[in-house]
Amino acid sequence: MKQPKKLAELAEQVRAAFADGDPSARWKDHERRNLHALLDAYRAAGLGDFTAYADTFTADVELDIAGPPDVPFVGRWVGRDDVVKAATANFAMVADQCPEVLAVVAQGDRLAVHLRETGKWA
Repeated sequence: MKQPKKLAELAEQVRAAFADGDPSARWKDHERRNLHALLDAYRAAGLGDFTAYADTFTADVELDIAGPPDVPFVGRWVGRDDVVKAATANFAMVADQCPEVLAVVAQGDRLAVHLRETGKWA
């Protein structure tokens, strides 16, 4: 990604999806803090700062990337170290990333982002 405009667009999509269909979203302080932590993670990864990216996670973070089985970065990772290793490798394989946020679900300590992404294998 590594482009501030795309990072800003992604952040805005995530914020909008968080509030979509939930008129009380602005009062959900706990979920909003988690959302901001996620945005910090996206920002750090997009800038290639995987140390800062790792710092945004709890030890039990999970990453699940779905797609066709022939895509080399499809998989599921659990734990800070494995998620950071996978994300670092994944970002190195893709250029011109264009994420599109489809939905954000936030409930207590749980936060899930469903997105679709296009790009080119580098």
